[in-house]
Amino acid sequence: MKSPDFYPQRTDRWKAVYEGTVSDAEYSVSLTRIADARNAIFDRAEEILTQPSTDERRALSHALRTLRMLEERAIREHKAA
Repeated sequence: MKSPDFYPQRTDRWKAVYEGTVSDAEYSVSLTRIADARNAIFDRAEEILTQPSTDERRALSHALRTLRMLEERAIREHKAA
C-alpha cells in the first residue's frame, strides 16, 4: 500500500512546474518549459482519471488552457523576432 504522503507529493509536482512556468511568463517563457508543465499536468491527470470529478481536475483543466495561451504567445513572439 502507498504511503499517505504519496498523493500530496504528486499533486504538488504538477503545481510547482506549472506555477514556475506561469510566473516566468511575464518575461519570456520557452516552449520547452511549457511542454514540461503540460507533461506534468497530463501525468497527474492520468493518475486521477478513475477518481470522481474533483477540484484538482478543474485546476488541471484551467492550467492546460493557460499553458495553451502562453504557448500561442511564445510562438507569436518567436516568429516576430
